[in-house]
Amino acid sequence: MDIFQPDLAPGAGPPTTSLADLLSATTAIERPFIGIFGNNMGHPTLSITLSVNEAIERTTVYNDPNSDERAQRELNEPHAHGLAQFWLHAAVTAALSDPKVKGTGTEAALQALKGSMGPQRAFASSPWTANVRGVNPSNLSTLKAKQLAGGGPGIPIVAEVYFSKDLWSLLDAQHRRAGGDRAGKFMRLVTSWGTYPTPKSGVKAYFGLKGVLTPEERAAWTAALSAFDKMTVNIELHLGLEVEGERQVFADLNNKARKVDANLSFEFDTANPILNFIQNKLHHLMDEGVNRSDLVGVNALAFLNKTNVNGAVPLVIAKREETVKSMWDAIEGVEGYGLADESVINQVVVQKAVGKLVYDLAFAKTKSDEDRVALDEHLQTLLAGLNDVDFGHGNPLWRYYTLDASSRTATVFKGIDDYLPRNEEGGVAEKDLGLYSKETGRFTFSVKHNDVYPVIADMIRFKLGLPPKERS
Repeated sequence: MDIFQPDLAPGAGPPTTSLADLLSATTAIERPFIGIFGNNMGHPTLSITLSVNEAIERTTVYNDPNSDERAQRELNEPHAHGLAQFWLHAAVTAALSDPKVKGTGTEAALQALKGSMGPQRAFASSPWTANVRGVNPSNLSTLKAKQLAGGGPGIPIVAEVYFSKDLWSLLDAQHRRAGGDRAGKFMRLVTSWGTYPTPKSGVKAYFGLKGVLTPEERAAWTAALSAFDKMTVNIELHLGLEVEGERQVFADLNNKARKVDANLSFEFDTANPILNFIQNKLHHLMDEGVNRSDLVGVNALAFLNKTNVNGAVPLVIAKREETVKSMWDAIEGVEGYGLADESVINQVVVQKAVGKLVYDLAFAKTKSDEDRVALDEHLQTLLAGLNDVDFGHGNPLWRYYTLDASSRTATVFKGIDDYLPRNEEGGVAEKDLGLYSKETGRFTFSVKHNDVYPVIADMIRFKLGLPPKERS
């Protein structure tokens, strides 16, 4: 198919446009784009490279759930926030490679900023996918374009294509776009105002940074913004998809890809401070056969009170590392650790319970200084007395919910009702913690970790005489 107009043959000048065209809001030409024509599984495409700023400006996201034009899911705010930090981290790292900052106060300030973000050195963003609406995919000769190179057998066509100012529909990279947009706005604000954003500024803050910038910090962010403005994005433009086609492409791009194995991803990712903590401080556990993803789950609870490590801020994690390392020392010191047949402490859900307790006692917000002192004392009781809990498989505590009412009144359980979750009637809510095998003498906790580890944490509180967890 001939995609070029007769007056735009190779070597021809720009397309001729009438004054009426130039003055028309719908047909006025904005500028040419150089790209490579392709064929993505039977549909015509144009691959181009733009600065990140222009990529943001040229695209829009149709994600309104009430619109017939919807072709995207709604924006996930935490994901966009995390990607904004990713762009900022990349910009600071890129600025450090500028020879002009070497040996200056700006370099030192950039190094300090990078220290608050993490040690990651290499960054990459996947190509974006968008669609140019209003193009007839079966008659590309309607495009204003001129061929620059290629076109022989097996050689793609490189062309200069002219598009109006209509925005392109973004089908993949909504969150990368939002993150880049927020990162750019953050850097333009701090370099203009000389201070980090506040809740009233309308721009989010990142990495826990706050307050007035020093002259060196301001220069560092100016260098980072300059590096950001030079970054480019590759966009594959589909030509003329209908809304239904856009939805299918969105679904295909998000459903046909295979997720990276969690352990491999955790091993390769040096950007997350909790993953770095595991690699640097707990590597001996992995050498002993502990699953990395299990360590991630336990540490996510201990550091963040979350089930994943997303959003971990290096400055915050650095302040908590010593406490969490002490937790692991205490876990490893429990009798039977490393011997699955001897102790339930080897089951990751039990370790998650300990991680939850460490977070609640060490890092949760308190109402007063007195409360903080009391929690610090309880934390020491936990870490020093963990071995006194009796994590043996035979401990009747784990079988509490399988016992009849009379057995639950045994002296060993006196006062436990004050610790356990309640039902709507005010009594103890029944839970399925797991199963005890008389044949093997082992108690195996349920695989429903999120339902189980909070109850185990309550039981540990009970055994160590710690105050019950406050319940709303």
